[in-house]
Amino acid sequence: MIDTKLNQYIKSRGLKSGFIASQLGITYQGFHKKMTKQTFTAQEALQLKRLLDISDKDMAEIFEK
Repeated sequence: MIDTKLNQYIKSRGLKSGFIASQLGITYQGFHKKMTKQTFTAQEALQLKRLLDISDKDMAEIFEK
């Protein structure tokens, strides 16, 4: 998995990609593709924010392009 700010949050929370994927209702492979390209829907991004307890400021930094 690529080393992004989002990936750093996932690691710091001790969560596994498969668990996060299941919480988002997608496959592990789908989650990996979304992590690589950062192509999460707004709903998925909101779920990630809640699941990982990410602040609004940090979410903006994670998804800035």
